[in-house]
Amino acid sequence: MQNWQKYFSKTKVFIHIHHGWLILFLVGLIFIFGYRQGMRFEKERGFNEERQISQMRQNGNSFKFINPLLECESFSEGNFIRSKELESSMQKMIASVSRDPDVEHLSIYFRDLNNGPWMGFNESEKFSPASLLKVPIMMAYLKKAENDLAFLKKEIIYKEDYQEKKFIGNVESGVRLIENEKYSIEELLKDMIVYSDNDSARILLENIDQSFLEKIYTDLTLPIPGKSKEVENFMTVKEYASFFRILYNASYLNREMSEKALEILSWSDFKDGLLAGVPNDIKVAHKFGERSLDNTVQLHDCGIIYNKEKPYLLCVMTRGKKFEKLKWVIRIVSEKVWEETQKQ
Repeated sequence: MQNWQKYFSKTKVFIHIHHGWLILFLVGLIFIFGYRQGMRFEKERGFNEERQISQMRQNGNSFKFINPLLECESFSEGNFIRSKELESSMQKMIASVSRDPDVEHLSIYFRDLNNGPWMGFNESEKFSPASLLKVPIMMAYLKKAENDLAFLKKEIIYKEDYQEKKFIGNVESGVRLIENEKYSIEELLKDMIVYSDNDSARILLENIDQSFLEKIYTDLTLPIPGKSKEVENFMTVKEYASFFRILYNASYLNREMSEKALEILSWSDFKDGLLAGVPNDIKVAHKFGERSLDNTVQLHDCGIIYNKEKPYLLCVMTRGKKFEKLKWVIRIVSEKVWEETQKQ
């Protein structure tokens, strides 16, 4: 204690003699120390690199469904903390749902479209995308139309394929194409997406260069249907979400065609999945898919929920025994995500 008293006594004398110079010296030390500590803090923050991307968007965006991406910047700590709160809440809900014996598997991908943080639950599990693959078919046709809008007015004669085994799903299409009738590409695209019509999808597939369609998958480094080792289950929920991300960002199709694609997706007549979990006045651009094989049902729904201030991307893929139970699971997930995002 006496040593400390002697030290402070000497310090007082020193300050009295060298008062002005000492203040300047101490101010300099404080500045340097503060700067170095700040730099150290920035380096040592343990954020997940994949989740700390936020995005700068075009100001005065006149589009309804897209928000063109201009550049990226660092993701703020506050947004990271809020995303962890959402993650914790979602994990509890998933644990509860997964105890149901009729739900064999549940995978979720969520992305905040304002700030960029994403989270996945069982996102590496592979599923059969089924009718979800109608979205890249639409994208391929819209890509061709970028330089020739008249292309969408081109007409195709519908021919029934009597050799094809018809898939009777739990969700029936209300579309009935007529033999030898002409349909414009634009009409077929709408029927394929809005009503998930398989005949429209087939005729569109038959009239496009397969290598052009496959290029969409290779450009996004996604597995090409039919060319994967796994014939049935070959795509994860995170991989599939890429299609909606690039449409929202207008980073693959041009802005007009990205907007058109998401507008068509917003007309989907499937109301029992993601759409059932949000208020009636909220727009959702989404696509569902279902697959039944060996007493196992798969049901998926993926899309963008256009909450005015907090738009987000949500994809849910499920596998189980009962279609109605899987439909209920997707609705519950959508409801929970909506509730949690409103708290932030």
